[in-house]
Amino acid sequence: MSADEKRGKRCTVMGALVMAMTAVIGIVFIAAASEKILHPADFAENIFNYQAVPDALINLTAVFLPWLELVLGVAMLFVSRYRLPAAWLALVLLIFFTALVAITVMRGIDVSCGCFSVDPDAGRVGWKKVAENIGLICLAAGSVVGLSRRRM
Repeated sequence: MSADEKRGKRCTVMGALVMAMTAVIGIVFIAAASEKILHPADFAENIFNYQAVPDALINLTAVFLPWLELVLGVAMLFVSRYRLPAAWLALVLLIFFTALVAITVMRGIDVSCGCFSVDPDAGRVGWKKVAENIGLICLAAGSVVGLSRRRM
């Protein structure tokens, strides 16, 4: 096998890996958005329980954030032109969400995550959720790096 053939196979494998990472993050964002879009009042209550958003912005956040998650997820999966910017914004949001969860845990606030469910009895925030989010951050960062290299 020639050097060009090896490089071509390596590029194909790397491209598939980048697309897989991007697809996982896109699916996660769409899954996270769906329940919140259907139940914005319950999501607003969840946001309130974090004690981190000014009261005046809770309803706006509860309505805007899930739609942003949905748009980012769809862009990462289906709109190649916006895949890289969507991956960047998803990465920024994941970093923000992870910091919020970590701060909430350190403050000793017992709250439902609100990540994939608006049910107040759903998964609680904790260090396990921080670790899960760090994994998602790694995937999103890999997606951003890979998509950036493909554009060069």
